[in-house]
Amino acid sequence: GWAVGPARLSTACYVEHALAISLYLALRFKDDAKAALKANAELGGHSTARGAVLGAILGARLGLANLPQDWLADLADPDQVIREAKAVAANPLS
Repeated sequence: GWAVGPARLSTACYVEHALAISLYLALRFKDDAKAALKANAELGGHSTARGAVLGAILGARLGLANLPQDWLADLADPDQVIREAKAVAANPLS
C-alpha cells in the first residue's frame, strides 16, 4: 500500500481500491502521464488493472498529444489503438 497522511491506499485491484489510488495518482502527477503510470507500476500489486483505469483517466484528462508518444509508438498497432480510442471519444454514452 501507499501511506498518504493518516490514510493508506491499497494496491489491490478491487474497484474500491483501484479507483481511489488511480485518482490519487492522476491528481498527484497532474500533467505527467509517464510519471503517474510508472509510479503505479512501482507500487506492485495488481498494477495492470490500476494502470488501465489510470490510463483512461489520464487519456481523458490530458488528450492524446500529452500521452507518452514513445510508449504509443511501441504498441503492436498504434494506429488501430488510436482509431479505436478516437471512435470511443466521438461517441460518448448517453
